[in-house]
Amino acid sequence: MIHLIDPLTLSIVADRLLMRSQAEIHEGDFTMPIICGAMAIEAALTRLFLKWKEIEHGSPTTTTDADKKRWEDEYRKGTGSGGFTKSADFVTQYLMKLSYDDFVGKYVKSANDCDLIRAGFAKLSESDMMASHIHTELFNRRNRVMHWGNVEYQKQDAENALKAAHTALAVLSVIDKQKADELEGKLRISQVNAKP
Repeated sequence: MIHLIDPLTLSIVADRLLMRSQAEIHEGDFTMPIICGAMAIEAALTRLFLKWKEIEHGSPTTTTDADKKRWEDEYRKGTGSGGFTKSADFVTQYLMKLSYDDFVGKYVKSANDCDLIRAGFAKLSESDMMASHIHTELFNRRNRVMHWGNVEYQKQDAENALKAAHTALAVLSVIDKQKADELEGKLRISQVNAKP
């Protein structure tokens, strides 16, 4: 018997969808990886927002279904039907007080080579990480599948979409880590100040 243990991650659902995308490419299906990749990023964006709402609330164990519903409604209202860029900007603004692209630009300028490699950006240009690139490579293709019925994508199209999805997830993971580091710093200061 094989036991799979889910790693610590921003969104296990997103990770599994991206793994499924890679498997579909390997099996020769170049449409499902695009759909699964877009779903993965939508799941990660929503999860990131809800995770930090729960943390602000004080404890995930005291969060009620009504709380989650209210935050989900807030997310829907804030993102509307604006696509990836609007959703990414909404979440990034909430967590980092910057637009998604401004966060990416600031991160790329301040990170050293090791940080970029660790985050998964070793072979990417800053423009590869921008919202418009993610939208074009992943979400435009997904929209053509879902809205136009285009199922004629080739392997390179699916690989480009999957690369964009991995990039978006990596950016969201960096945002999550920076927010966690910021919170940890505040907690340490409060503990130091509370000592007699």
